[in-house]
Amino acid sequence: MSAIQMPRRRGLLLTLLSVLLLVSAALPALAQDEAAPIQRTEQEINDLALDMQIRYMSPYCPGSNLRDCTSGKAAVLRGEIRDWIAEGRSEKWIEDELVARHGESILSAPRFKGFNMLVWIFPVLAVLIGLGLIFAYLQRQSSMAVDQTVPGRLGPNDTAQDPALSDRLERELTARSR
Repeated sequence: MSAIQMPRRRGLLLTLLSVLLLVSAALPALAQDEAAPIQRTEQEINDLALDMQIRYMSPYCPGSNLRDCTSGKAAVLRGEIRDWIAEGRSEKWIEDELVARHGESILSAPRFKGFNMLVWIFPVLAVLIGLGLIFAYLQRQSSMAVDQTVPGRLGPNDTAQDPALSDRLERELTARSR
């Protein structure tokens, strides 16, 4: 091992250890924040409850969100969500609870993990591939030399080169114009 590689490895090792220490120090603080109830005003509770009712689909009215569902069970679920918010539960906790009770179908948009990532990635990929194909096609079309001549057919300037053909054309044109 050379003398230059040794300090690089030490620096990399020290950086890695520093990152691990920072992450391990931050994890307990994050866990405590999740466990501590969140204090909200009445207006904040109402706004967040309405936002969550719009954000989640009703398990009782297919195709409707919780706010628009007229089922009595949906009204009970809306009340539970409002109570959880008033208790100081976090949005993540409420989402996890709803998913645990009713499954992933309660989410209006799939989570960005596992197989569901394809739902988010595929449309972007399809648009990028489509734009790439269009761009490649246009580049190919603009780079091709367009040959305007057709074999066996004379162009507009070719008649001046053949005097017999030019005379015949003049005679036919004057005969038609009479």
